[in-house]
Amino acid sequence: MNSNFKNYLLKVTASTECEEVEVIQSLWSGYGKISRYQLMDSKWKTVVVKSIYLKKAAEHPRGWNTDIGHQRKVKSYEVETAWYETWSQKCNANCRIPAYLGSFKEGADQWIIMEDLDAEFPLRKYHLDISEV
Repeated sequence: MNSNFKNYLLKVTASTECEEVEVIQSLWSGYGKISRYQLMDSKWKTVVVKSIYLKKAAEHPRGWNTDIGHQRKVKSYEVETAWYETWSQKCNANCRIPAYLGSFKEGADQWIIMEDLDAEFPLRKYHLDISEV
């Protein structure tokens, strides 16, 4: 783990230690991952971190590693980070999203730290019937 990011994560969560305990999902085209981190001595037991590595992916199995595609992904992650920083706090209980805790950028890498909604919503449904919809 990037030591500067780790220090930032510990600071924004008021935690004494952290550990990546699960990779939830890889990001498209090798641009990073979404992980769950366990925290020590924090008001949050866990947080979710989106780790974004913006160096252009060298290869893509379907040949989608063009400069235009790369620039589109870079812009998409910039917009997402700005949305969490600026607009996410305007959502209320009727539009429940993970609380934004902070973002950190170093060189071509960036991280978005969010509340882990598993604490409040542990159930995952993979198939719904019409009444559940």
